[in-house]
Amino acid sequence: METMAALVAGNLDAAALAPPADARAVAAGFPILIYGPELRLPYVAAAFVSRRPILTQRPQVIGQFMRVMAEAAKIQHTDREFVYKVLGKYLRLTDRKILDSSYDSEIKFLEPRLEIKPEGIQAILEEVVKVDLRAKQVKVEDLIDRRYLDELDKSGLFAKLWDGKK
Repeated sequence: METMAALVAGNLDAAALAPPADARAVAAGFPILIYGPELRLPYVAAAFVSRRPILTQRPQVIGQFMRVMAEAAKIQHTDREFVYKVLGKYLRLTDRKILDSSYDSEIKFLEPRLEIKPEGIQAILEEVVKVDLRAKQVKVEDLIDRRYLDELDKSGLFAKLWDGKK
């Protein structure tokens, strides 16, 4: 919100914006200079993270959380109107064009089955190493714990949710 306000006030010449602010900027007459999704850069925009002791001490809680997130991902991908209702409530947003633009630009990049892409984490490590050389010693595979995704797959939840799709 502050970035958009600064653009409108003329205090910024350019800004990096994410939905729905990007659609608001376009609606206000600001041109898109670079559209990030078109660059197809591997990157993790959102992730679930935890400390290892929590994964060990509370596996049932983490498993339940992951089941709920899998169900939420299904809703995100299949019930646009519900998503708009939630976004509208929490973002205080009712403009259908902005909701459409935001949803359409983001949904294709949200992993329906919460898949983890190692190349996205590697891209983050490559950025971190520029300011902290210790990141060079970090291995992507040490940062990924697939056990809960594997359990969801094995339990048939993904198949049930997606009915063999996606």
